[in-house]
Amino acid sequence: HRFEAAIGSFMEDNLEKGSVKVVDGETIEFQVKSSGKKHLSLDEVRALLKKVAEATRKTGRDLKIAQVQSVGKEHKRYEIVTVATAQQLVIDAILSKLGPYLNIQQAIQFDPDIKVYPIEKKSLRDVIGDPNAPGYVPDYLGGVAMVVDKLSPAVTTSQLRDRIISMRLQPDFSKLQWRDFDIIGLKPASGQDIVNLPEEKVKYVKVAVVVYDPNYIYDEDPKLWKSQLVEPELNLLQEALSRTSELQKVTQFAAQVAEQARNAAFLALIVAFGAIIMYLWIRFGTPRHGVAAIIALLHDVTIAVAFVMLAQYFYDSAVGKALMLRDFKIDLAMIAAFLTVIGYSVNDTIVVYDRIRENKGKLRDINRGIINESINQTLTRTILTSLTTLMVMVILYVFGGEGAHGFSYVMIIGTMVGTYSSIAIASPLLIGWLGDFGKGKGQSSK
Repeated sequence: HRFEAAIGSFMEDNLEKGSVKVVDGETIEFQVKSSGKKHLSLDEVRALLKKVAEATRKTGRDLKIAQVQSVGKEHKRYEIVTVATAQQLVIDAILSKLGPYLNIQQAIQFDPDIKVYPIEKKSLRDVIGDPNAPGYVPDYLGGVAMVVDKLSPAVTTSQLRDRIISMRLQPDFSKLQWRDFDIIGLKPASGQDIVNLPEEKVKYVKVAVVVYDPNYIYDEDPKLWKSQLVEPELNLLQEALSRTSELQKVTQFAAQVAEQARNAAFLALIVAFGAIIMYLWIRFGTPRHGVAAIIALLHDVTIAVAFVMLAQYFYDSAVGKALMLRDFKIDLAMIAAFLTVIGYSVNDTIVVYDRIRENKGKLRDINRGIINESINQTLTRTILTSLTTLMVMVILYVFGGEGAHGFSYVMIIGTMVGTYSSIAIASPLLIGWLGDFGKGKGQSSK
């Protein structure tokens, strides 16, 4: 099954649809697509299979470091987040290891010859020609009745209704989700005490599914009724019966979505940096303050991201375990931490810049003496602020739980780096704009 899922995941564009078959439980047969008169050679197929093997190994590595978190208060549902893109292979791997612990919905066998009837009368027995059929369907006049027989295992009407509702919520059938439908049991499974059992617990081997859509009435346009109501609903019913629902929900983001998010992030970053430069330019009168602060911010974020990446290599070592490192992934909480680091660093830099402006007074240029004096005057405040922030972040890192672990990790690194960059990067960069560096021009005499 794993090999079948791997081929289906990574060779889908090269395979004829529905051609993958398992023979005797050991051999897999498949048919590759042909482009005109050109066919893939045996060596080309072998090369493709090698690529499948490499992609499968990468999927295993990605799945190994997947994030797992509980969903809901009862901690009976879990969400797995992974960067692996081979959806079917990931599902197969999860089921192979967690199958015994999952609430798996098996496929239902049924007679493929599903009978379809237009609903032209109020009594179901008159619609399908079965004198034993119960119920009336006046609300479904003009709709369709689909009779399914030989259901194995037998199901209750509520179980089948849940299957159909779940299928209507799938992307392929989302446009059908608001249609009125009902399930009517026709033939109960043998061996049941039908007299004493409530209707919702009676299992049936034959049922009728009635569906109505006011936009497609049989008497108004039989052809449109068949193409727009019968065929989609028949396909949905077959899928609902045959599909297994091992996992409650599987969501995969396309590459285009990720690219759009990346482009939006870059645009937001550029706009934010431009706004910071403009604000510092207006506040301190020169653009160099803004550019110097942005350089320091890039330094802070780069180092913080680097430490997140390093954690992936050391989290499983003795040092990593002692430092409580994990295989951190950049999620929303971590992005919030990066933004907080940026705000903290800019605020710290502005404090030093304010003192530099005060000490500069009416002098034409900023020199090393003014910067050193300003840093010394604000150093106590900077140390106290960073230490109190670090204390809170360390406590949050140790005792805050899994949800706050990544956030506090980035904040610890960012606070230390941000404090250092405000003193040793952002402020000295103000001198780099001058041509008299080291000549002592403009130094104040006291």
